[in-house]
Amino acid sequence: MSNGSNATSKKEKDIEKLQLHVEQVRLAAYYSWKSKGEKHGEDVADWLEAEDSL
Repeated sequence: MSNGSNATSKKEKDIEKLQLHVEQVRLAAYYSWKSKGEKHGEDVADWLEAEDSL
């Protein structure tokens, strides 16, 4: 019976970890964009660079 509860708990923790990772990437991409002079159209490159850096 508690197995379902454990599965839900693990799923919730996994979701929280993913949300934290996405937030870290978002912030890293934002600061990369800022440091490069806020160039328009570089969002994907900044995002991918941020993902690689974490």
